[in-house]
Amino acid sequence: MHDDDNRIVCSGIGVETYKPKFTFHGFRYIEISGVDTAPALGDVQGILLSSVPEITGMFECGNPLVNKLVSNVSYSQRCNFISIPTDCPQRNERMGWTGDTHVFCRAATYQSQIKNFYLRNLQAMKDLQEENGRLPNIAPFGGGFGGITYESAMILMCWELYQQYGDFSVVAYQRLLCKNRPSFCKNGAACLLCSMIRSFANRILIFYYRN
Repeated sequence: MHDDDNRIVCSGIGVETYKPKFTFHGFRYIEISGVDTAPALGDVQGILLSSVPEITGMFECGNPLVNKLVSNVSYSQRCNFISIPTDCPQRNERMGWTGDTHVFCRAATYQSQIKNFYLRNLQAMKDLQEENGRLPNIAPFGGGFGGITYESAMILMCWELYQQYGDFSVVAYQRLLCKNRPSFCKNGAACLLCSMIRSFANRILIFYYRN
């Protein structure tokens, strides 16, 4: 993720910096105009913004295309993890869609130590849970139209975090999220999902306290 802090170095001109204070922009291309001498490609630099402290999970193989894919995935994580996990970094949305957050959760936790980042986002989801148990499609903010797949995302994220970090507290949090969920579900499959999750969490609780 880059902001618009682009440092332009031209012969005889020096360094020019443009940096907005209250926004950031994802971009693929930039256009520079109003200069007499076109800067070289290496004269322009962008600043990477991210809430991910560092990429700690590394992978490299003999296929350069696969290595480039891995690099792109790590940059995608950094681009979309600025304060909250967003669905896209361009200026027209940048929303915390829960389904998007969940689908990338396992890859993200393999790449970096971001348990606290996700726990903070889970708290935002919990804060938006309605009295009847309904969970949000977007957090923070609320609303959305993702249906059961998005509303179940935070329950499944707890499971991913438990698998990756072995933190028992997220299992208890999972049970809390599911507490009132079945009263909202309108079909048996959805209620079965919550029942299975609660049953699994209860078994983990017993195992944890026995050991």
